[in-house]
Amino acid sequence: MGTDELTRIHELAKRVTLLEKMVLRQQSRIDELTQALEVQHAAGASTRPAQEREDAKERAAQEEAARSVPSVSDLLDEEMKRELARAYTGAQPAKPSEKKLEKPPNAMQRAAGSYARAGGGREPAVNDQAKQTEAARKKTAEATLAGIPQHELRERTPEERTADFVRDYNALY
Repeated sequence: MGTDELTRIHELAKRVTLLEKMVLRQQSRIDELTQALEVQHAAGASTRPAQEREDAKERAAQEEAARSVPSVSDLLDEEMKRELARAYTGAQPAKPSEKKLEKPPNAMQRAAGSYARAGGGREPAVNDQAKQTEAARKKTAEATLAGIPQHELRERTPEERTADFVRDYNALY
């Protein structure tokens, strides 16, 4: 795999991550709206004053503007600008409001729960597999080195390599 393929894969991975974030945000927003509707229906607030109707119209206009889907390249550009600004200015990312810290979005909880269920309730052990592979590789290398006679481990001269090649070639015919 060349660097071009890796760059494309990296870019696609960024896009997928952004789309997943958008989906989680939308799901959280849907959950909040359904909870608000349930609260309204439970309270029996079917009649609203005129100002609330105007506020509802303004909110609907804002939601419509927010609902229009920006292109992925626009989102990538915005995120890259934020990352560059953080990198060059040393500014910390915007702190989430305390209200959000108190009550995490339902979609996030669901996503965390699905990841936990998929893993059987365990933490992912990605490094364990890498450690096992590395240990097996080292063990195989040591066993192979132990089986090679000491005089063969030294670097052979070009003349010795040529002589070995000719001898092996002649042994074939």
